[in-house]
Amino acid sequence: MKHLGMALMSLVSLAGPCSKTDGGGDASSGGTTSAKASPPNPMIVEHVKAHVAGCETVNIESGQAYGCKSGLREAFEKAIRAQKPSDFATSFATLIASKDDPKTSATAIALLAEEIDVLGEDGKRTNATPEAIDGLLAVFKENTGNRAVRIAKPRGRRATSATRT
Repeated sequence: MKHLGMALMSLVSLAGPCSKTDGGGDASSGGTTSAKASPPNPMIVEHVKAHVAGCETVNIESGQAYGCKSGLREAFEKAIRAQKPSDFATSFATLIASKDDPKTSATAIALLAEEIDVLGEDGKRTNATPEAIDGLLAVFKENTGNRAVRIAKPRGRRATSATRT
């Protein structure tokens, strides 16, 4: 597992920022701003809050949620499959970056890491925008340990999808 995490972090650092900010600086400084500037998708916020309330344990340090009520994950997957929101990645970047509620941030990491594949290939490409990649890079840089590893996979996949579109 340690090697997988290091490999994912290497992939993310190799992928690097995919765009520059308007000011010409690196995209990581703009990523936090753009992630915070975009309000998260209300449907995603609703499901993250339902998980915060409906899971027995939210591990803030590792970005994981355990013992969730039956049907929560299935309902979220169904909504994501049906809507394939183009703001999936930016919404999660905004929720993860939020300093107001550590449980919401940790739960957002858990759902992003587990549900990114539910989007399907078209949904993944739609979410491979410079804003999404920069926002996920910004929250990756702000987090450490397992939280960072859990963000690395979706961020790496967005960067990879962006190069294929």
